[in-house]
Amino acid sequence: MERERVRAQSTLRTLGDGMIIFNLWNLLKPFLLSFFGQGETVEAADLPDFSALPELSEEMVFVLLMTALAYFVLNFVLRLYIGLSARAEGKGKRKGWLYLIVCVIIFAVDVILLITSAILNLAISVENSTYLQLFAALVLEISSIAILFETIVTSIKLKRLNRRARKEA
Repeated sequence: MERERVRAQSTLRTLGDGMIIFNLWNLLKPFLLSFFGQGETVEAADLPDFSALPELSEEMVFVLLMTALAYFVLNFVLRLYIGLSARAEGKGKRKGWLYLIVCVIIFAVDVILLITSAILNLAISVENSTYLQLFAALVLEISSIAILFETIVTSIKLKRLNRRARKEA
């Protein structure tokens, strides 16, 4: 049992590192893409037709931008919290269930967003040159979701092993 516990702790530390690295990548990605450019220019004909949408006031645009910014900041902070908590529990510190609950919520939201974006990307006609970009983004999203899932499974396993070890001691 001790070997399983040590293995689960090591795995949880690695998963916490992976969560933090993906989080930093998500923070840096927009800046890197804007700095290095997309590699191709977008023609006006390639953009979707937004003429059917209602005109948005400046206040509404501001509210939408602030909402998006709040989402990205909250997402960054929560993922950082999950990564640091997983690392701490992997190092033997007792952590409560809060980070695991947050992890489950983010996992569910990410799966829903992945499915929604996949459906939307399939519904919108895309040039062949962007399929590689879509595939790369899909691989990264699936990897992030896999890390979340594995963090949930390993954390629950470690909590059970720790509880059993305390009972036997």
